[in-house]
Amino acid sequence: MGIKCTGMDQLLNKFQELEKKAQRGIADKALNKAGDIVKDSMISVAPEDTGALKSAIDKGNLKGSGTNRKIEIGNINGDSEVTRYWYYQENGTTVMNPTKFTKKGFQNSVSDANEIIKQVIIDELR
Repeated sequence: MGIKCTGMDQLLNKFQELEKKAQRGIADKALNKAGDIVKDSMISVAPEDTGALKSAIDKGNLKGSGTNRKIEIGNINGDSEVTRYWYYQENGTTVMNPTKFTKKGFQNSVSDANEIIKQVIIDELR
């Protein structure tokens, strides 16, 4: 799953004209803010049995360069028990339907995350 911003050709052209160091700083700031929104959305729809699943949802490290920066959001700090529980909740079993909370959380927040990314880039390019 990924967030793709559309209708931002001029904005991306200006962004690509910047120095690489400035690009990285702006991309990091935008991804961190958007990542917070996606993380909060995933937490809000995650099943709450013991609370371990919700507490395992976190943002990972930023990877990539320039306009190809990515941030990982999901089971970052969960142990093997939480990871197994996460898998069963997301994909289901033969006797349990999947909750698909990761997918739902992402889909619920993608438009808000896109808007935050656009707004941060616009603010930084001023």
